[in-house]
Amino acid sequence: MRPIRCAGEEIFQHHQTTVRDTIPKIIVRFMDKKVEEVYSSLLAESEAVAANRREAKARLEDYELAVQLARELAIA
Repeated sequence: MRPIRCAGEEIFQHHQTTVRDTIPKIIVRFMDKKVEEVYSSLLAESEAVAANRREAKARLEDYELAVQLARELAIA
């Protein structure tokens, strides 16, 4: 009877350790998903901001082209 009881206690301890290790991991994964949902909505770029960014990028490219043309004309 003694060996069976020892084996049962070892199995119980193993399961207890597994649960003790698994529960915090599950909680952290759950929290991570929730935080990701919140921040993804906060960090999403609005259409107005995206349009302003595209317009500023186009203006910058135009200015760079103008500077390049001015340098070429100054050399010639």
